Amino acid sequence: MGSNQGRHQANVGNLTDDDIAQINGDAQKLCGLLQETYGKSREDAQREVDHFWSRHGQP
Repeated sequence: MGSNQGRHQANVGNLTDDDIAQINGDAQKLCGLLQETYGKSREDAQREVDHFWSRHGQP
């Protein structure tokens, strides 16, 4: 499970500043961007967003 956590952080962490500005704290936009950029399923993208915000706090 530790390696999955690393992948979660890496994918969200690889987003550009422009990506982050476009998202503007919107979880649905972030999920969509992860799906589009990394080919993730909706469920995987949502899990990654939840994990990221649980560790870093929601905006």
